[in-house]
Amino acid sequence: MPKPASFASPEQLTYFVDWLEKARTAKGVSKSRLAAELGHGSIQHVNKILSGKVIPMPATIRVLCRVLDLSWPEAYSLAGYIEEIFFCLASLAQLSDAWRREDNTRPPIEERSLFRSNGVLSIDGAPILGALRADARLASRYIFGFWEEDNSKVEFVGETPPPEVIAFMNRDRLHGAVCIPKPLAVAIVIVGAGFARRGDVWKDEYHTYAAEVLRDSAPLFELAESKRPKVLPPLLRLAYESLNDKRIGEGQRRLIAAEYVNAWIDSLSANYTHIVRLAAYCVWGEAGSRESTVTAFVQLPRIRIAQMPTLESLQLDATDWTAGAFIPGYTESTATNE
Repeated sequence: MPKPASFASPEQLTYFVDWLEKARTAKGVSKSRLAAELGHGSIQHVNKILSGKVIPMPATIRVLCRVLDLSWPEAYSLAGYIEEIFFCLASLAQLSDAWRREDNTRPPIEERSLFRSNGVLSIDGAPILGALRADARLASRYIFGFWEEDNSKVEFVGETPPPEVIAFMNRDRLHGAVCIPKPLAVAIVIVGAGFARRGDVWKDEYHTYAAEVLRDSAPLFELAESKRPKVLPPLLRLAYESLNDKRIGEGQRRLIAAEYVNAWIDSLSANYTHIVRLAAYCVWGEAGSRESTVTAFVQLPRIRIAQMPTLESLQLDATDWTAGAFIPGYTESTATNE
């Protein structure tokens, strides 16, 4: 079996080992105990890890994180094990499919085409919002995303559209919502906030959010481990192969890989991915940013607004959003607007 490859830069690895050492010191865990947990009779190997001379393998990282009470998905990312992250994301998608089958969200013949665009519309034939209100266990499995569009200043230029189009566009506010399983939402926000496409320009906080999702979603990753696929889905495999293609410069490899990863989440839930991208631009993008910066791009208007899910809402015990309180104008029919 080939040795897992790390794509971390020297600066990233320095941060990773500092992160481990700070956690070890803060929790009062001795190097001797770490060595014993790793099956070594001396601390020599631990010293090599904590000095950055050796990059620990994924299995070693899992042991270190268990002892130091750290998030192993976050550690995989910091150590540059992109293939492991891809398998984690694929596991979340597999878990989401398993939940949808268990909860009978749609007949199998309709699953792929309808879910990709509209998400979960019903559970056992009952409208999704009512089903989640009635069952806390189900409510803990699913999450809503929504966008809101301000059309109060829309002006028609050129040929006048048909009357029904004018009536539709002249409404002050438009809304769209989609409901998907939380594991899939976690996978999509990690990709949306961690794999920038060509042309994307982000503020520093953008990557911090992705790291926080990896950190706080460790219990969900643990749950998804039983659904880990034997091989990566085709688009994720292409992404990983692109990272390994030494014929291309490193920067270009990462951008090409990001395109494949983003295409993968598009194929899983196009609407939720759309919402995450809208939200990312609203919060961290130079274009349409709500915060003042020195660039001219902040002057570009953002008509369609969305919000990134909070870290709390992605947790398995979060159920208070099910009343639709965080979705202005939401009704049972809103989820099929797009």
